[in-house]
Amino acid sequence: MKISQKDINSYASISGDHNPIHLDYEYARTTQFKSCIAHGMMSLAIVTEMLEKFFGKNLYSNSEVKTKFTAPVLPNETIKTFGEILSINLNQNKKNIICKIGCKKNNGETVIEGKITVTI
Repeated sequence: MKISQKDINSYASISGDHNPIHLDYEYARTTQFKSCIAHGMMSLAIVTEMLEKFFGKNLYSNSEVKTKFTAPVLPNETIKTFGEILSINLNQNKKNIICKIGCKKNNGETVIEGKITVTI
């Protein structure tokens, strides 16, 4: 998914997060990133969308997630989600599915990495 400045502006409006690092190019140029960056939670929302397609409503009622933001996403960069099942364990007639999850840029740089456990 290509992230545009317009997408970032829309996310800021919806989320209420108006930090100038996301919206003010002149300010952002003075930071270590030298540009506006997407909200980390915006990238995580894209990962959540992938997980919802796989796990459905179980994702929201029976899951534990741990993630780390590892790199910024700049306007006009493209990111791709990934997920890999690491293990499936049976526990009292329920399955605990543990997955490696995250998001990468087209150049392979990881933006978000983490694990999720979903009980079904």
